[in-house]
Amino acid sequence: MSVYLLKLCSEHLRPRRLVFPKRLSTQVAQKEETSSENESLKVFEKLSSIYQKKYEKKPQKPPFVKNLFVGEVDTDLLAYPEAIDKEELIKLENALLPVDFHFSQESEGVGLTKSVIDKLASMKLFGLQAPQLEGGSELKISEVLRYYESMGKQYNNIGAVHHESCGVNNLLKLGNENQLKKYLPDLISGKSICTLCTPDNKMSNMEVQMQATFDANKNVWILNGHRTKVINGSNADLFIVFAETEDKVRKGTKHVTAFIVDKLFGGITTKPVECHGLKETDIADVTFENTHIPAENVLGKVDRGEKMLAGILSEMWLSSGSYSIVQTKALLNKFIQHCKDISTKSENLATSEIVKKKVAEITCSLYAMESMTYMTGALMDQYEDQDCDLEAAIVKAYCAKYTHEAALSCLSLIGSPGFEEGHWCNEIYRNSLSNLILVEPMDHLKLVIALQGLQHAGIIIQEQVRKIRNPFYHATANLIRMWTKRKDHEDRPSLNLKLKEYFHPSLMNQANILEYSILRLQYVTEVLLADEGMEVVTKHVNLMRLADCILEIYAMVASLARVSRSYCIGLTNAEHEILLTESICMNAVLKVKANVTAIDIGYLSNSDAGHFAVAQRTMDIGHYFPEHPMAKNY
Repeated sequence: MSVYLLKLCSEHLRPRRLVFPKRLSTQVAQKEETSSENESLKVFEKLSSIYQKKYEKKPQKPPFVKNLFVGEVDTDLLAYPEAIDKEELIKLENALLPVDFHFSQESEGVGLTKSVIDKLASMKLFGLQAPQLEGGSELKISEVLRYYESMGKQYNNIGAVHHESCGVNNLLKLGNENQLKKYLPDLISGKSICTLCTPDNKMSNMEVQMQATFDANKNVWILNGHRTKVINGSNADLFIVFAETEDKVRKGTKHVTAFIVDKLFGGITTKPVECHGLKETDIADVTFENTHIPAENVLGKVDRGEKMLAGILSEMWLSSGSYSIVQTKALLNKFIQHCKDISTKSENLATSEIVKKKVAEITCSLYAMESMTYMTGALMDQYEDQDCDLEAAIVKAYCAKYTHEAALSCLSLIGSPGFEEGHWCNEIYRNSLSNLILVEPMDHLKLVIALQGLQHAGIIIQEQVRKIRNPFYHATANLIRMWTKRKDHEDRPSLNLKLKEYFHPSLMNQANILEYSILRLQYVTEVLLADEGMEVVTKHVNLMRLADCILEIYAMVASLARVSRSYCIGLTNAEHEILLTESICMNAVLKVKANVTAIDIGYLSNSDAGHFAVAQRTMDIGHYFPEHPMAKNY
């Protein structure tokens, strides 16, 4: 519990001296006394509803996924982490009953209006991680993810999740005592709505970099710039804005600083945007023109925005996992019902091979989504300041990708009815597309995932890479490496990690598949760094392949850890979960093998060289260049 909350509590409970006016009046004195008593009663009521939370965290562990790039596996984490004990789980399920019931009703289709906000606030769905003294619920991240699942049952409430994950949570993590005192109560009560304005996607042709300059005379920052497609953009009362600022010491050097921008500061205009999906969500372009921000509204420290940005985005990425889970569940259930409804006595569509394959693929991807989302949340809950930024990014990328693929797969079988606006599958498809590209475009996110992994690996194996890149100076070391790595070159690595010892014996084959994939990831990471050096940041095609590998590997890790726990404690359908995990591993290893092979053989042997040449010719001419197939040259 933060210091400012303890001070707030002590201020409320401290005995107060009544100040009477010059003309003593019994009535006035009675009102003053009653007011003080009522205030004290409110504080005591608030305190009486508080129960002690257990937040004992273990010491920080090395980053799990980042270490996979160098072939290191923290086997402690192969036991699926459980951040919530039985007592907490019972309380969570009881608290979720009215929430699940509310969001299971048909959506009113009105978006995040004032009445909806008041309803959500009355159900204590804002400030889920905020201290109880401030009206929050002080929940763990794993519990919050479960709440997001309930809220995601109505697609028009993505704005509420965005307000919570990007507004309240980020202010809690980064705000100082005065900022929390000033803004947090209104965010929790729903009086204010918050949104996040990060730097625009660099591929956007509408990008105008937000810049802030400091006016020392007025002690204010002056913000100018533009951010496109902001969730809650029109309705937001508070903006968390990341803007470019100039280093005060080294002139010309640019950094990023975060600000809390109140709409009352002025100079803010919004323009609603009609998007392909998320019809009931408030999405707008936001422009800041000479917006004066007081110096005390700097979030965190000046010029430290780059370091803060990854931590701020991680919970937003993780929350999108919950949203994708509930979307995919709805898609699967409705698709199964659709197939049963259109079946006839002569033809049962639900038992056809094509339907079975689609249902199995969606079920497997859904199982992996759940496994990695809640595994990441539990890691954040269990370990102090655990580095899970990469895991959270993988959750967003994997879930958004496979939800979209699942919706497209169902549409291809449903046919023309799914083309109609308002059809359930069309709605899910549009929403999944928005999640794929709206806040963080998929390709950009994959590049971030690959580069973070390579950066971590590069620090650990830099000496080894240096020797590989200078073979004449380190001939002996390279000869030894050629001998020890001969099996890796032949795509048959020695399974010396012995991961099968950390899962249930019935999962031996799947554990070997996982180990093979991790060792291939380690090998191809070394190949990329050795072949490309610092130029690896420009090799986008191979970076995308590397990201696809780690997406599938983390899905395998989370699924295997989960199913091993399920089977050991005897959960219902655990045997079928093993079949699920077997399918996940078999499909994942094929993708890993294909991507690693494409990187290993090089662009001259795969299709990249030809593709780059064709692309260059097309770009030079400016249009499709081949002659028409009916053209003649005689």
